[in-house]
Amino acid sequence: MRVDVLLLRMDKVLPMLENIELAEMKAVVDCLQKLKDIVCHSTDDKNADKVDAAFMETEMKVRQCRMYLDSLNLPLHRWLDKLSHHLILQ
Repeated sequence: MRVDVLLLRMDKVLPMLENIELAEMKAVVDCLQKLKDIVCHSTDDKNADKVDAAFMETEMKVRQCRMYLDSLNLPLHRWLDKLSHHLILQ
């Protein structure tokens, strides 16, 4: 997935997620925002490690949130599966 497509998807999804008051979801939102900031300011390969670390951190938070949402039987897990899949493809 291209970076601009990823950022566009984040811009659409972040406002929806920010309305959810779950601590686990907030952690995902924070990681996505951090990832977006790093990607937006990464114009060369010097920041590749930062981008990789941010992707890994976000993916971990997505998994944690997914497990929590599974325990609540909320439909958000489908979106998190898609997000996780896109992060893995990076």
